[in-house]
Amino acid sequence: MKGRIYIIISRKNITIRMKTSFVILLLMMAATNQLRMFIILFLSVTVHELAHAVTARLFGLEIESIYITPMGQAVKILGLNNISPIKRTAVILSGPVLNLVIAGLCSMFSYKDIETANLIIAFWNLLPSSPLDGGRFLLMTLSFFLGFSPANRICKGISTALSVLMICAGIVRGSLYPYDISLFAAAFYLWRLSKKESRMAAFDFYKAIFAGKEKYGRKQVVKNIFVPSNVPLKKVIDKICYDHVLIYYLAEEKSFLTIEEHKLVDYVAENGLDGTVGDVLALNNNIVK
Repeated sequence: MKGRIYIIISRKNITIRMKTSFVILLLMMAATNQLRMFIILFLSVTVHELAHAVTARLFGLEIESIYITPMGQAVKILGLNNISPIKRTAVILSGPVLNLVIAGLCSMFSYKDIETANLIIAFWNLLPSSPLDGGRFLLMTLSFFLGFSPANRICKGISTALSVLMICAGIVRGSLYPYDISLFAAAFYLWRLSKKESRMAAFDFYKAIFAGKEKYGRKQVVKNIFVPSNVPLKKVIDKICYDHVLIYYLAEEKSFLTIEEHKLVDYVAENGLDGTVGDVLALNNNIVK
């Protein structure tokens, strides 16, 4: 990857990618006598990611790679969007939940450092910003009700606003506590990741939709929506998400014309987004009495 350097270890079809910036951060923490807290945070994040990985494996998903970055690890799970929303929620929230459980246990035995580290990791990951767990859960929830594209735009706006607020707070903190740029650095790093995540999420979604194999090859809830025939194609395409299949109903005198989602997708793939739903009816004219 251009502009990035990784230390790569492959084992049993799982690739572990360690950014060199992580090694630099480790050396900096050691030089400033913060190595103990760094190790506690790193191990707590490791447990967090293991929870994601183990839960995903319980649902039959494959782990493609593990990234070790200055913000901790990140597990890339294959096929996460192909399981039900309930199972996906379990995978997404398993990490923060385990951190909260560990924090609760440590509070009982007065392991303050470990308790604090796990609380920080849990609440950080529950922030509604991509690619954090809270951001992924928010995207999944909004997608179910609004469609993927509007949900992704909303989540991108929330992530940007949150990152800007945190960057400003980091600047203030740095002015009050000289040389403490941890919050600023974390917020800036999150801002960069959220931009990339938004693009990649959109790419993966449309790849799945237009390829058809991942979505239309499994049982799903059917959702019926009623639209006028003059609605732009882009508007109805925006209603599509991972977790249900749409059937569009268009009123026509005393009957309804129907268009199945995959036929609409096929039409858009061949003809583009210009035009209206009425244009698709010329090719798919099924009447329901």
